[in-house]
Amino acid sequence: MKHLIFLIVICALGELLGCQSPTTDKKTNDVQPTPSQSWKANYDWVEPHCENSVVKVRKNHKFGLVDHNGKVLIPVEYEDIESDIPLYENTENKVSYLASSKLWAKKDGKYGYLDEYGAVVIPFIYDGAKTFSGFMASVKKGDKWGFINVAGEEKLPFIYDEAEVFYQGKWLSPILCLVKKDGKWGYINTEGTVIIPFAYDELDDFGTDDYCAAKKNGKWGYIDKNNKVIIPFIYDEVEDSDLKYIRVVKDGKEGIIDFNRKTVIPIDFYVINLLGDDAMRIFPTKETTIETCFLLDSLGNCIEGCEYIPEYYKTHKLFYP
Repeated sequence: MKHLIFLIVICALGELLGCQSPTTDKKTNDVQPTPSQSWKANYDWVEPHCENSVVKVRKNHKFGLVDHNGKVLIPVEYEDIESDIPLYENTENKVSYLASSKLWAKKDGKYGYLDEYGAVVIPFIYDGAKTFSGFMASVKKGDKWGFINVAGEEKLPFIYDEAEVFYQGKWLSPILCLVKKDGKWGYINTEGTVIIPFAYDELDDFGTDDYCAAKKNGKWGYIDKNNKVIIPFIYDEVEDSDLKYIRVVKDGKEGIIDFNRKTVIPIDFYVINLLGDDAMRIFPTKETTIETCFLLDSLGNCIEGCEYIPEYYKTHKLFYP
């Protein structure tokens, strides 16, 4: 959802990214599509997009893919189809290609995979399917997930309750996949070896970082890729900002700690919003409004609304420039 909102906002900038806006007929005051957008009238729904992107479209309850000029890449004949795919465009002959040789689609209630030209390369025999990554993809048979390779051969058995996609994260780091088994989450590698044991109620992605948030016995903490506990499982909620500082919630109060378990902001506030550039918006009590909150930098120094800092913290010279 965040990416969708961001995409819509960017497109609204118009000329900055080449996304065109409709024009208005001065006589009738009706909005008229620009020539490059006229193809959209052929469909019941068009996914928000910008120039040089793959566009998911729907007509008569079926989906397909077109490029940003309306050229059909995959015919509109599927119950669902993967659309988060890069688009390669040859500027010399103005021909667009899907930059993927395997994309999932759904037909007659089953999932399979198409190549970049729309040909079926893995038959529609699965009850679920996800994006290929690391030459493997997670697919579902019945109520269990397993993994296949690009040839459609089973590589890991169908023994998982849920499965995400393989990713590498940092350069030269292991290729891992988040999976769920017997009601608990863990991580496996491409051989199916368990790297992080199935011991967690919830697990976040490692992404490009060495740590991830984990929930165990109803409480949140952080672990590293060796399953070492970095932050103990004592919090009701956690949120990190580029893995530099962590917003934590405990017993209904919020605060900020770092990955050395040092308290940056005491767990004593009603709400803390993590903002960009390592700034934080603090609401000391339930009665605090956006006009009476205060902003801090990552060192706890007040940068705005300092007059609203509770007297206790002023006395102790906390949150003061």
